[in-house]
Amino acid sequence: MRSFSDSEVKSYLDDISRAILAEHRAREKAQEQTLEYLNAIKILIQSFRHEKNF
Repeated sequence: MRSFSDSEVKSYLDDISRAILAEHRAREKAQEQTLEYLNAIKILIQSFRHEKNF
């Protein structure tokens, strides 16, 4: 059985940490984009309601 050095374990954990952070950033970006789309839809609906009242 192979034993791992401290530097190998640290490198492995650093890689995992970077992957988790990248995934977190990607999800945050997707969430921000979704909120922007929802806001645009809200503005369109408000505009349609306003036009309907005239």
